[in-house]
Amino acid sequence: MKTLRLMVTLGVVILLGWQGILFMQAREPVYQGKKLGEWLELYQDESWDSPERQKAAQAVQNIGPKAIPSLLKTMSYRRPPMEEKGIDLLRRQKLVPIEAVQVGTYRARGADGFEILGEAARPAIPKLVKLLDDRNKHIKYLAFVSLLEVRPSQRDLTPALMKAAKDPDPYIGNEAVNALRYFDPEAARGAGFGGPVDTESYVYIKYEMLHEGGDQGHGVNGRS
Repeated sequence: MKTLRLMVTLGVVILLGWQGILFMQAREPVYQGKKLGEWLELYQDESWDSPERQKAAQAVQNIGPKAIPSLLKTMSYRRPPMEEKGIDLLRRQKLVPIEAVQVGTYRARGADGFEILGEAARPAIPKLVKLLDDRNKHIKYLAFVSLLEVRPSQRDLTPALMKAAKDPDPYIGNEAVNALRYFDPEAARGAGFGGPVDTESYVYIKYEMLHEGGDQGHGVNGRS
């Protein structure tokens, strides 16, 4: 009985956290009766060449720059600490299987939105650059790939990549170095980051391998 009460209490905590996501979605722009988050979920869940995914991408494009505030909130979402503890405890018990909402999957929808909008999301550049300093590594990485997706001018991109190249997280740093080598090799050499672009880096796979194959992108979840 005591275990049951504990599980019910933890379930309520998780439900309240999920309601926070629903509250954010309630304030999202709507297209053809569906909220932005619903279109992004469809885009994320469907195979890359499916008609449903293409329809979702078109819907996000039609929403346009109005989607930017919601995309930034989605991409930088943090699960409340109390909910994190509740989920951790529920995962440890063996009586009832629990499948919590994957925060990383939810955040990635925001980055997918920037991939879809491309240059139309350029007004988000200052905030994406700011997110490169976020303490959460996943948010920082999504900000990095989103910055590349919105295709900023070299004047905006090079300083951001220079800064990210010195990130203490080696994964972020290496990805930024390769992006710098790809987009501004002269600046990379001048900063001591000269060298070939790693063929396993995000920027090489995204802008060389996938484009050569005519692919339009697999979404952030599929690439990371």
